[in-house]
Amino acid sequence: MIDPVTTYLDSTLVGNGMSKIIKLFMVITVAFSLWGCDLLFESRNLLDKKIQNIELNRPTKINDLIDGRWDTVCVLVPYQTFLKDDGSETVKSINKEIEDAKLSIDESHWHLILMGSEKISIISERVSNLFSVKQGGFNKFFSEKFFEANFKPLSCADFNESYFLKYGQNKSIYLSLGVKIL
Repeated sequence: MIDPVTTYLDSTLVGNGMSKIIKLFMVITVAFSLWGCDLLFESRNLLDKKIQNIELNRPTKINDLIDGRWDTVCVLVPYQTFLKDDGSETVKSINKEIEDAKLSIDESHWHLILMGSEKISIISERVSNLFSVKQGGFNKFFSEKFFEANFKPLSCADFNESYFLKYGQNKSIYLSLGVKIL
């Protein structure tokens, strides 16, 4: 015999459980529509933590931050689509790879390009709210910072000779790729 009280309780519990699942699904759907996939991947920058640990005004070797055997390292800042063509085969190869990779070229991404004898690897990073990547448009203030740190900013450098320099102006923190000078 069917117990009407048990049947009512079972259907109510299942109904409420399904209602909660539907509500949860709707919240997730709204979150994705507002924030997109960045909600999931924003914290997955490979270099963010390492860059946060770099001391201000102290050049830090790239090979202390990135493993591997690389010949050249280059950086693309947000909105930069290619490296400036200096006529070298290295830059031509890297620009071809950039074109083929279909990188996110916008205000939200910067890219570190690593070139070895066998391959080119690209590390794409989301722009951090803790620092900005800057490779040009330097005024006197920046020139003085670089001079004090014996640092010359470059868009591409020999991997084993390259450094990151993290420095500040006002309340902003910047990061540049370059080499140390004597």
